[in-house]
Amino acid sequence: EREMSPLWTRLLFVGFIQASWQFNFDVTRPHIINGSQGDYFGYKTLQFATNKENWIVVSAPLKDNGTGGIYKCAYDDSKCNPISIKVVDSGVKAIGLSLAAKSGQETEITTCSPA
Repeated sequence: EREMSPLWTRLLFVGFIQASWQFNFDVTRPHIINGSQGDYFGYKTLQFATNKENWIVVSAPLKDNGTGGIYKCAYDDSKCNPISIKVVDSGVKAIGLSLAAKSGQETEITTCSPA
């Protein structure tokens, strides 16, 4: 068997340390955004950024009797505003079970429904 050299061991250790620094959460001062528990507010969340602002997209798939909805929430004051959704099919239910976003000059948010 071949043993790992001390140099490789150090490089792996440094790599693991750097990877762990990239996924830190602030547990002493968490950012809490409240919404209706019955709507499953917060089922999915996305961090979102444009050239001018940073915010969080939050889904509530059971909002409005199960139709669902998504919100734009500010980082600084935790205020959330509903995002207007263009619904293609009137039988849509549970919008917000899946979310995807594209940051940049043109804001694009995609939300899907299983129905």
